[in-house]
Amino acid sequence: MTSAVFLPEYKEMLTPDDVRQVIRIGRNTVYDYLKTGKLKSKMIAGKYRIPKINLWEFLYPDRPFPGYDQSTNDMKETDNEERKDF
Repeated sequence: MTSAVFLPEYKEMLTPDDVRQVIRIGRNTVYDYLKTGKLKSKMIAGKYRIPKINLWEFLYPDRPFPGYDQSTNDMKETDNEERKDF
């Protein structure tokens, strides 16, 4: 399993507009979160891109990302049946 379990309809790197739609906040709020570092992002060709894992950590700071093995700091393959809550 990869991050496809979390927001499967979106690509791995989200745009600020994707984030706005997913968490239903205003455009200016998204950019405030990005500029202050509250929502971690990457700059690609001068544009903000937000990895899904960063949005997950923003929304659920106390829950591990689906398929992420914290002991190895890597994604792991798991059976989709284990995560029916997503």
